[in-house]
Formats: sequence, C-alpha cells, structure tokens
Amino acid sequence: ALEFLKREVGERNIFSAVVHMDERNPHMHLCFVPLTEDNRLSAKEVIGSRDKLVQWQDRFHDHMAALFPALERGESAAVTKRKHIPTWLFKQAHRLSREMTEIREELENINAWNAGRQRDKVLKRLEAWLPRVNAFEAQLRPYEEQFKINRQNESILRQNEQRAEAALQRERVANQSLTTELRKYRAFLSAIPPEMIEEIRERFREEQLKQQRQQHEMK
Repeated sequence: ALEFLKREVGERNIFSAVVHMDERNPHMHLCFVPLTEDNRLSAKEVIGSRDKLVQWQDRFHDHMAALFPALERGESAAVTKRKHIPTWLFKQAHRLSREMTEIREELENINAWNAGRQRDKVLKRLEAWLPRVNAFEAQLRPYEEQFKINRQNESILRQNEQRAEAALQRERVANQSLTTELRKYRAFLSAIPPEMIEEIRERFREEQLKQQRQQHEMK
C-alpha cells in the first residue's frame, strides 16, 4: 500500500506512514504534503476531485490485487447508494446529549426553595434545546437507509463474532483434550520402572547404529 502511495504522491512528500492495530482490521495512517512536481502546494492537482479519488481507489485495488489475487473488492458507493455520515452530525449529537444531561440535573435540583426561579431556568433551556432536537431529527432523515444498512452490518458482524467464538471454544476444548491426553501419557511413563525405560533407549541406540552401518556399507 505504501509503495502505491509513494508512486501517486511522491515519496519525498510523505512524512508519516504508521500502521495502527487499534481496530478490527489493521490500517495505515499516511500523511503527506500535496506538492506538485514543480514544488507548488496544490491539493487540487495532487488529490483532485471526488472522481479522481475514485480513480485512485481503482488503481489501488489493481495494485493490491496484483500482489494478493485473493483480495475481493466491495461494491462502490455509486452502486450501493451508501452515504457518508458527516462528522458534524456526531458532534451535534454529542452536544445535544451533554445539554440533555445538564437539563436533567437542573430538573432534579428543583425544590421548594427555588421552584420558581429554577423552573424558569429549565424552561428557558428546554425552549432552546427542543428546536435543535427537531432540527437534528430532520437532518438524520437522508441517512435513515444508511443507518439501516449499518444495523444490518452490525448484526452480521455479531453473528460472525459468535461463530468465531464458537469455533474458538471448540478449538479450546480440542486443545484441552489433547493436553489432558498428554498428561496421561506422561503420568503413565513416570510409572514405568526406570530400568525398562533405559532398556528401551539402549535398543533404540543399537537400532540407530545398525542403520548407520547399513547405510555406510551401501556407499
């Protein structure tokens, strides 16, 4: 993967390429400066438009498939209609959740001594918060199909994990069975009189010498 990117953006422009193992699939974070061949800073020329990035993906797949023919490529977003969920939606959800927690705490703090003032404060916060929640709901609608796809993928992933865990458990049982048998063999050997073990070893050494003499005579 790094060799492909060296070719695409220029090795001298890459200042960091680190493999991360913090997710299910190992992946590389690569950072580079978009310098043109005549040393101009131009992300537009080096990285280009969305169409050019799709071309990058095509060439990258060709590059990797040439080295690893078994690799399969998923369908493009143009085919699956997959939508990228923007980061700002997650930030907005986090902000709304934080405000909800604060409003809940203020509601719990209403008592006989501050009922009027505290109640007005909570109402004012709710008055500002509710329209943002409604707007947030409207902003999510275009991504409902993608959420459905994500839920399906999560379900498939959990099923795969369960199958993998079951397979691992079977392997553990098999391994445990093997180690149990090995302990039995060792216990049995330790119960055999030492002179018998030594006699077996002596016979084994004699057999080896016999085979060596035969091999020497054949030469």
